Amino acid sequence: MTTSYPEQLGEWVKRRRSSKGASPVARFLAVRDDVKAAIDAGYPIKTIWTQMYESQCVNVSYDTFIRYVNRYINNPGSTAPAKNAVRPSEPVQQAKRDSAARREPSRPGTVAGFTFNSDPKKEDLI
Repeated sequence: MTTSYPEQLGEWVKRRRSSKGASPVARFLAVRDDVKAAIDAGYPIKTIWTQMYESQCVNVSYDTFIRYVNRYINNPGSTAPAKNAVRPSEPVQQAKRDSAARREPSRPGTVAGFTFNSDPKKEDLI
């Protein structure tokens, strides 16, 4: 039984894991089936990335690893984000929520931003 070329290429890249010159995408695609199996088994993405990074199966940052998981596992062949897309780590999400909370909500009918008033209020002067 013959295997497809991408499968043969994946096996070849797995055998050459120690190669530092391999493309990060090629290295991820070589272990894509292992990542999918671990996700299906219920392991957190962070745990999978940590183990693969320490064993030098992948050499990309966690955020890049998430992007590869979303692109090549959760939503292959599409440029739109998947419904079950993995979100970046919690500190990134928390920073986004904090910055949104600092912004004042604008009042309806007004333009957000600085408004200069040339007639100051007396109670604001001192």
